[in-house]
Amino acid sequence: MKKRLLMIICAAFIAAPATAANLQNKDNASYKLTITSKGGTTSSTIHPTSVRQSICYACTIDVKGVGKVTVTDANTAVIKNGKISLQ
Repeated sequence: MKKRLLMIICAAFIAAPATAANLQNKDNASYKLTITSKGGTTSSTIHPTSVRQSICYACTIDVKGVGKVTVTDANTAVIKNGKISLQ
């Protein structure tokens, strides 16, 4: 019985989906960004006071004129006062 319970618990952790990272812009300005991951590079824009959800699972976000961060899983990258950081 203990082995079966342990197998069920292990299966639940293995099957748990990864959570994607988000990008939040708290500034009143739009920014151009480049997202680089294993799958390639994408260019985009984030609008003022908006959130881009599930932007990637593991990537580097380069915000033009602001900076660059590397995010993994459930990180949230935040643009605030012209700077980018992870939360």
